Amino acid sequence: MSRNVSLDIDLSMNNKKFSRYEILECLLYGGWSFLDDGNFVYLPLGDEDYDWNSASMSEKEILDFLRIKSNLDEVIGFSITWADTNIGGQVLFFPNFEFSFSITINIKNFDKNIVDVNWYLIKLLPIFDKNGILYNSIRYQEYR
Repeated sequence: MSRNVSLDIDLSMNNKKFSRYEILECLLYGGWSFLDDGNFVYLPLGDEDYDWNSASMSEKEILDFLRIKSNLDEVIGFSITWADTNIGGQVLFFPNFEFSFSITINIKNFDKNIVDVNWYLIKLLPIFDKNGILYNSIRYQEYR
């Protein structure tokens, strides 16, 4: 059974207060890892075709790359996992501050068919709240 699961969070209230890069820093220092199986999986500079790449990068190299993407107002795309759980997915962070999290990596379920969406929200929203990052709306979608 194929399914697409995503959380879309509208962070546009922050576009004058925070850069997208600063929001990503909060996620990194709040417990999220930007590595998937030890590699940084990302959309390269200038990418308009969603041609994902994978490379071994240090945390500094990842942050430098994300800063450049943010400054260029490009879609920032990368894989993200929680701490050492290897649970996560892919993020697309758009210039309009729409944060789209496609939940694909070792999906956390209540049982085999019900996604534990609260698990993901509990890992994201307190980081936003702690850092004063406001959100207009949160939308959960699941297609089977």
